[in-house]
Amino acid sequence: DISTGQGIRVDEDSHLILTGPGGAEVDISLSTAAPSSDEPTGFTPIGAQPEGVPLVADGAVRLTTTGIDADILVEGRLGGHTGATGEIVLTSSHDIVIDETAELLASDLIRLDAANQLQGTLSLATTGANGAIELLSGGAFDLGDAMLNADGRIALEAGGALAVNSANLQGTSGGAPREVSLVTGAGLTVAGGAVAAIDLIKMRAAGQINADLNLSATGTEGTIELAADSLDLTTASLVATRRIGIEAVGDIVIEEGNLQGADGALEEVSLVAGRNLTVGGIITADRLIRLRAETGTLDAALRLASEAIDIKSGKALALTEETILTANRIAVESLGDMTVASGALAASDGSLAEISLISGGDLDLGGAALAASELVLLHAAGALRNADLNLSVAGVEGMIDIASGASLELIDVTMRAGQSIALATGGGMRIADSTLTTLGADGGIALTATGGAIVDPDILLIDGVVVDTGTSLIEADALTARARDGVYLQADAREAAIAVTDSGDIALKVLDDVELDGLVAQDGAIHVESGGTVVVRDVRSLTDADGNNIRIDNSGGTGNMLVGHVAVGAASGRIYLESSALIREIDGYDSAMDVSGFYALLKTNPGTGRITNHEDPNLEIEIDAQDVILLESEDLIIDEVRDVEIDTEVSGAAHIKTLGRATIKNLTSGAGDITIEALDDVTIGYVDAGFGGTLTVVTGGSIHEFSPDDLIDLVAGKLVFSAGRDIGSLVEPDRILETRAGGKVSLLAGNDVALHQYGDLRVGQAVATGGALQLVSEGRLIIGNEGGVWSGGKVLLTAGAAVSVAGYIGGTGLVVITGAGIRVDGFITSHTDWVRLRDGNFGLIITGIVRPMASAPVIELPIAITGSLDAPAVTALSSVSITKSGDASDAVIMFGEDERIYGAIAGGHGVRKTADSPLSVAGDIPLGFIDSGKAEPVEPANVVTVTRQPITGEAPVAGDGDGLPDAVDGAGIADGVANGMTDGTEVASPVTVTGEDRAKTEENDSATAIDTILDGVTSLLFSLSLYDAARTSSAASGRAGSAVGVTKAGRVRKNILQSGNARLAGWGNGDGDVLLGGHGGGGLRNRGWGRVVEGGGNHDHIAIRRDIPCHADTNPEFFKITKCRMEPPLSACVVARTGIGEATNGTFGIRGGAREAPAKFEETQPLPEGWIRADGADPVGEGLIAWQ
Repeated sequence: DISTGQGIRVDEDSHLILTGPGGAEVDISLSTAAPSSDEPTGFTPIGAQPEGVPLVADGAVRLTTTGIDADILVEGRLGGHTGATGEIVLTSSHDIVIDETAELLASDLIRLDAANQLQGTLSLATTGANGAIELLSGGAFDLGDAMLNADGRIALEAGGALAVNSANLQGTSGGAPREVSLVTGAGLTVAGGAVAAIDLIKMRAAGQINADLNLSATGTEGTIELAADSLDLTTASLVATRRIGIEAVGDIVIEEGNLQGADGALEEVSLVAGRNLTVGGIITADRLIRLRAETGTLDAALRLASEAIDIKSGKALALTEETILTANRIAVESLGDMTVASGALAASDGSLAEISLISGGDLDLGGAALAASELVLLHAAGALRNADLNLSVAGVEGMIDIASGASLELIDVTMRAGQSIALATGGGMRIADSTLTTLGADGGIALTATGGAIVDPDILLIDGVVVDTGTSLIEADALTARARDGVYLQADAREAAIAVTDSGDIALKVLDDVELDGLVAQDGAIHVESGGTVVVRDVRSLTDADGNNIRIDNSGGTGNMLVGHVAVGAASGRIYLESSALIREIDGYDSAMDVSGFYALLKTNPGTGRITNHEDPNLEIEIDAQDVILLESEDLIIDEVRDVEIDTEVSGAAHIKTLGRATIKNLTSGAGDITIEALDDVTIGYVDAGFGGTLTVVTGGSIHEFSPDDLIDLVAGKLVFSAGRDIGSLVEPDRILETRAGGKVSLLAGNDVALHQYGDLRVGQAVATGGALQLVSEGRLIIGNEGGVWSGGKVLLTAGAAVSVAGYIGGTGLVVITGAGIRVDGFITSHTDWVRLRDGNFGLIITGIVRPMASAPVIELPIAITGSLDAPAVTALSSVSITKSGDASDAVIMFGEDERIYGAIAGGHGVRKTADSPLSVAGDIPLGFIDSGKAEPVEPANVVTVTRQPITGEAPVAGDGDGLPDAVDGAGIADGVANGMTDGTEVASPVTVTGEDRAKTEENDSATAIDTILDGVTSLLFSLSLYDAARTSSAASGRAGSAVGVTKAGRVRKNILQSGNARLAGWGNGDGDVLLGGHGGGGLRNRGWGRVVEGGGNHDHIAIRRDIPCHADTNPEFFKITKCRMEPPLSACVVARTGIGEATNGTFGIRGGAREAPAKFEETQPLPEGWIRADGADPVGEGLIAWQ
C-alpha cells in the first residue's frame, strides 16, 4: 500500500518506479515473500534490491498518487506471487494509463480512480465469485471495445460523458453480473442493447440517458435505479423484484405497465421529478410508494396501497373523493393549497400509524376525522380550514404536531397524545372549551403563536386576579408556551415555561403543584394562580413600566411557595406573593436577591402560614424593593409617603394611608371596614368590604375605576367618598364607578360625580360642587327626608325601578330624573334650566314642589301630576293628571292622550294640548288659551286642517291669558269648510260651555280668525265678556240663557265691550262682510292698549259701524289696522266716507287713488290719541270704507 506525491510507473518487469518532476526515475520495488514452511502464517517483507524485484502481493496492491500531474502508468503485471492478488486499487490525482502490455490480476476488486482521465487498454476481469470492477474517471470516459468481466459488481463513473456497450459488461462465469452501475456527470450512452444485471441496474446521468430501457433485475434483491435530466418512460419496461427508483431534474412521464414486479408486487416504487410527474396508471408496492413532483404538478391516479405512502406536489394538490390512499404511514406534501376529502386516507390494517399533511398554502381537511397511533402532523403555511382537531394519538411515542400560518382556533376540542403535542401558528391561538392531554409520564405540550396571543377566552385577568369561567385545560408533565402578545391558560402541569416576546401579559392557572422556570414577559404582567405547591425558579417582567407586575398566588390551595428568582422593574414594578402556607427561599443562603422590584407584598394566611422559615435563617427570602409589605396578621395597615399599590385579601380590617397615589387592584376585607386616604388620586379595581362594612375613601385628587369595564368595582354596606376633584368620570363613560352598596351612599366631590349602582341606591348626600352629577341605579333610587343632591352643573338621576324623592334635589343646570315611576314628596329645583321628570308611563306623583328658578325654564312631565307645580312652564310628554294646585307662568303643553286637569293652575299664559284627544277641565284654570292642535289657516280660505276635539269645562275660566277658543270650537270639518258650516249633508258638532269665559278672545300666533273661533257654536250659555268687563248682552253677567247667534262669517250681533288686548284675526269667506263692531246696533269699544291686528280679505265691504275710541299713553303699542286689503274691480271707485282723526299728532291714512285705480288699505301711522269715528263728526254715525 503505497502513497506518494510523485508519479508511479509499474514497468514491464513489474518494478515499482517513482517518477520525479524532471522525468528522473528510481526503482523502489517492494514485495512480500510468499508463505514458507518457516513462516506459514505470515509474509516476510523484502526491501529494495539493487537489481529490483517484481511488485507482487497476494493480499492487495494499492497505489496512490497525490501530487500535481502525478500519473499512474501500468506497463507490467500487477498480481500475486503465483496468480491474482485479492485487490488492485489504483488512485491517481491525475491520469491512470493502462498499457496494452499491462496485466491486472485480482480476484475480488479492481478499482481504477483517476481524478483526470482513465486511459488505455481497459479489458479487465476479476476471478472471484463476488468480484467487482470499479472504474472512475474525472473526465469523459468511453469504454470502447474493452471487456469488463465480474460476477459481483461493475461500476463505471465519469465526470463527463460516459459511453459503454452493454455487451461488454459481463459476468466472469458467462452470465450477467450481479450489479451494474453507470454514473455520469453528463450524458449516458449505452449501445448494444439493454443492460443486464441480476440484483441492481443503476443508470444516473446529469444529462440524458440514451439507452434501451427495457431493463430487468430479477434477483432476490432486484432493483432498478434511473436518474437523468428528464425521463419519458412511456415505451420502457422496467422489471424488478424489490425496488424501482426513478429520479429526474425535470419531468418524468410513465404509463401504466411501465413498472412491473418480477414476482408479484414490487416492494418499493420511488418516482421523484424535479418538475412535473405524470403517472398514467395505478402504482402498487408492498412497502413504499413515493411520488414527488418537487416544483411542478403531480398528475397521477392517487389510488395507492402500500405500507407507506409519500407524496409531494410542487403545485396545489387535491385529494378528492376518488382518491384512496391505503397505508400504515401516509405523508402528503404540497407547495400550494391542499384539500383532503373525507375518506381519502385509509388504514391498510387496523388504524394508521402516521399521518403527515404539509401544505405550502391553505390546508382544507373537509371535516375529515383523522386518527393515528404514532403521529398526526398537519402543517399549513396558510390557513388550516375545516379541520376536525379532535385527535387521539395514543401510542407510547404518540405525537400531534399542528402548525398554521394563520390564526388557530380550538373550540370544543379534545386532543390526546402519548408523548407530545405541538401547536404553532403565525397568528394568534384561541383555545376554548378544549382539553389537550399527553398520556406519558414525561409528556410535553408546546404552544407557539408568533403573530398574536395564546388565549383561553375563559381565563380572565380582572384587576390582577386570574378568573377562570370555563373548562379548557392543558394536561402535561411539561408546558411550554411562546407568544407575541400574551398567554392566558389553565393547566395541570408539573413544569411551566412561558415567554411573551412583545407587549402582553401572562395569566396562568395551575390546578396542582407546579415549577415555574422561565416565565418571561418582555413588556407585560405575569399572574399565576396554583392549587398546590409552587416552586418559583425564574419569573421575570423585563420592561420597567406601570402595570408590569408579577403576582403568584396559591393561597386558595394547599402547599408552600418556594422562591428562587422573581424580578420586575425597579422604578414601577410590583411583586405579589400570596400563599396559604410557608413562603421561603428554595435553597440555602445565597447572596443573590430572590425578589427584586419597586414594591413587594408577601402574604400568608393568618394562623396557618408564615413568611420565611424562622427556624432556618438561611431560607429567608432576600428582597430588593423600596416598599415591602409582609402580611401575616388579619388586618392590613399601611402608612406611606409614596405611591401605594394593593392587591391582597385580609380577614380583618384595612386602613391605607399615603401621601401619594393609591392603586387598589384588589382588596377584600373579610370582617371589617376599609379606609383609604390619599393625597393624590385613588384608583380602584375591586374593593369588597362586605355588606356589613363601610368603605371610606378620602382623597385630594379623584376616585376612578382602574380599567374601563362594566364589572362591579366596589362592594360595601355604606359608601363614604370625598374627593377634591372627580368621583368616577363623566368624560370617559366607560370609567364610571360600578358599586353594590347595601346602605346609604355619601358622595362629595369638587368637580363631577358619576356612579352606577347595581341594586337599589339610597342616597344620603351627593354633592358635585363644581361639576355635573350622574347617579344610575339598576334598582330603585331613593333620596330620603334627610337626603340631598346638589350639583354645580347638570343633575342626571336614572333608575331601573321607581324613583322616590323625599329630600332635596337642586342644581344650576338641567335636572333630569328618569325611572319606572317617580314620586316627589320633597323639593326639586334648577337655577338656570329645565326640570325633566320621565317615569316611563309607570306613574308620576308630586306631593312636594318642583320649581325651576330660571327666567324661562320648563318642567317636562311624562304622566301624572298630583302635587304642586311651581315653574314658569310645564311640558307634559304623555297623559297628565293634575290633582292639586300648580303655578305655571307660561304655557302648560300637553302631548299625551286623555289628559285630565283636576286642579287649579294659577297664573300663566295658557294651556296647549297637541294631541287629538279630549281634555277635561274640572278646576279653576286662569290660563289664556287651550290649543288642541289646530293648524294655521291656508290663505285665503279659513280651512282647518287638523280635527279639533270637544272640550268641556265646569269651573269658571279666568285670567289675562290668551283665551279659551276651543271651549267654543266644533268637533269636525265638512268637506274642507270651516267648523260650524254646513254643506247640506253634514253639520259640525255643537259645544256647550257651562262656565264663564272671561279670558281674552285670542288664539296663539297661528292667526286663526274670530269667525273660526265661533264656528259651530249653537249657543253660549253664559255671558260673553273680555277680561273683566261683565256685560255683553241685555242679560245680566254670568246669567244662563243669554244666547248669541253666530253666522257662518262669524258675526256677533251683540255689543262687545273690551278693556284688554283684542285680536280679530282671519280671512273672510266668500261674499260676507268682516265687521269691526256690531252689525245692527252692536259696537267694539276699546279702553286699554288695543289693536285690531289682522282683518280683511276679498269682501264687498270693510265697514266701521260704530266709534272706536283709542287712548294713548307712554306705551309705544298703539291702535293699528293692518293687513286689511281692498282689491276692488278696476271700474270701482274708492270712497272714504269716514272722517278719521281729531288727533293732533297723527292721521289715519288711506292710500289709494281715483276711480280708475285700485287701492290697497295698508298699515297706518299710529293714533296716539283720538277716535276712529263713523263720519268724522257724529260719534253715532256710520262710517264706511267701501268700493262701488
